[in-house]
Amino acid sequence: LRMDEAARRLSDTTEPVLAIALACGYSDPSAFARQFRQTSGLSPIRYRRRAQQSRSGRRDEHDPEPG
Repeated sequence: LRMDEAARRLSDTTEPVLAIALACGYSDPSAFARQFRQTSGLSPIRYRRRAQQSRSGRRDEHDPEPG
């Protein structure tokens, strides 16, 4: 549930990752990032970037083609 909330906040807000980590019960932002990456397969920053790009229809040139 904490990671679901973190993903929602990363997608829907511009809150800093540190603030999201703290709001989701993590006092260590590194532990939060590690757990988020294990859960989602992406770092929190990359997850946010992809969510924003999918809303705008753009793709990061560093991300591989979907498929």
